[in-house]
Amino acid sequence: MKIGVAKLTKKSNTLHCNVVINYNPQTVGRGFFEGTKQINNNDFEGYAQQSLNYVGVEFIYGLTLCKKK
Repeated sequence: MKIGVAKLTKKSNTLHCNVVINYNPQTVGRGFFEGTKQINNNDFEGYAQQSLNYVGVEFIYGLTLCKKK
């Protein structure tokens, strides 16, 4: 999902600011740790998985090649 605003500048260029949210219920990576691993100063042993969930901010500046007359 992407939500944002767009503004037309004086020179007919565009300026966009968006909030991007991605949710993926599928797991893209799985693994088993053998031995003890340090994660955030805590001992971790066993199973881990990774998904592609994120929240971000997107800034876009669009240049116009053909100017309005």
